[in-house]
Amino acid sequence: MAATCGFAALALLSACGSIGSASPPGIAESTVTNSPTTTPTPTPAESAESKAVAGASSAYRQFIAATDTAYASGGVNVADLKMHASGVMLAAELNQAATFRGKRWHSVGRQVVVWIKPLTVASRTRAGRSTT
Repeated sequence: MAATCGFAALALLSACGSIGSASPPGIAESTVTNSPTTTPTPTPAESAESKAVAGASSAYRQFIAATDTAYASGGVNVADLKMHASGVMLAAELNQAATFRGKRWHSVGRQVVVWIKPLTVASRTRAGRSTT
């Protein structure tokens, strides 16, 4: 769940830099090369890192969908939030859902995660803490 919170903050901060751009920052609109490219064989560490990034990205997208569901329901349907958030993040989202219920607000539309840029992939200790 810590990865979810980390990706949530990262994605929100990263998205601010790409307003008005069709591609993520630092990536040209058109990158065409005429030379053949070779695909390196992934090492076991790269494969594990790729799986970690894919898992965290999927978890973050599910979390965003859960927030959409909660706020579209006026803060009533929070079951999915409890499946995709924990700790401080869950408390903040439940507080926001309570505000929606109290003020009788309902969100309209859906959030869209356009892209995610992982900055680091950390290992976990046996106690579940990040090594970075």
